[in-house]
Amino acid sequence: YELLIFYSSIFFIVIIGLIDDFIKVNTFKKIIFQIFVIILTLYGLGLDQVSIFLFPSNYFINYIFLIIFVLGFMNSINLIDGIDNIAAMLSIVISIFFMLLSKAIGFNEINIFFYMVIGCLVSYLLYNNFYKRIFIGDAGSLFLGWLFSIISIFFINYSNEVTINFSFAFLCIPVFDVIYVMISRFYKARNQIFLNRIKSIFIPDKTHLHHSLLKLGINSFMICFVLCSVLFVISLIYIKYIFYFDIVYKYLFINILFAIYIYIRIKIDRLI
Repeated sequence: YELLIFYSSIFFIVIIGLIDDFIKVNTFKKIIFQIFVIILTLYGLGLDQVSIFLFPSNYFINYIFLIIFVLGFMNSINLIDGIDNIAAMLSIVISIFFMLLSKAIGFNEINIFFYMVIGCLVSYLLYNNFYKRIFIGDAGSLFLGWLFSIISIFFINYSNEVTINFSFAFLCIPVFDVIYVMISRFYKARNQIFLNRIKSIFIPDKTHLHHSLLKLGINSFMICFVLCSVLFVISLIYIKYIFYFDIVYKYLFINILFAIYIYIRIKIDRLI
């Protein structure tokens, strides 16, 4: 039953991605559909009561946080996919550390998904770079984001040692990028009414991290290499050291990472 729910959710997420690849879907309609799938999936898998933060004790408030978490993390992979190979290469790094975490907590059954993901993405990179016959599209990037976000909640539900911080560590580059861009868009629309400022958050632009690095004259290959290397180092530090610390230090680690990211992004944007 749970596998049926899980695979059905993947099917619907990929379908909305495919439709968006061929026929541009309105952002609000796409988000509403995603929220609908998230609500049904979390309830169907019995994950609706998983607490990802310490403070919300109300069921409905916690459910809202779960929805925002899945929605944000799922779309972060989609939004970082602005240059060739970046989503696939980052997802390979993320999958490797998901596998290492699953081994650390004894949740080895889930690793089959990550073996499949890594195998598919290596094949994708081969066909995309040498044969130019395939691209990942919204269907692929949404699928990857969906898999990472749902399995993150599985991990939190499986072990008390796992907190939401590991998701922020393993997906820090795409997630921090989305947060920064949304804040930036909201701030730039400060002269408009509040509703229009909210709408501006969802209007696509060229302010993502890879766009800024391209404007600095850095080529796509080097951007992919640097971002994947940074993500690898951060994830390695987390899995080797921070994972075993108290929860206060885990939150502190993520906050420091985010502060460093904001500082670097502001410096980069000023150079453009």
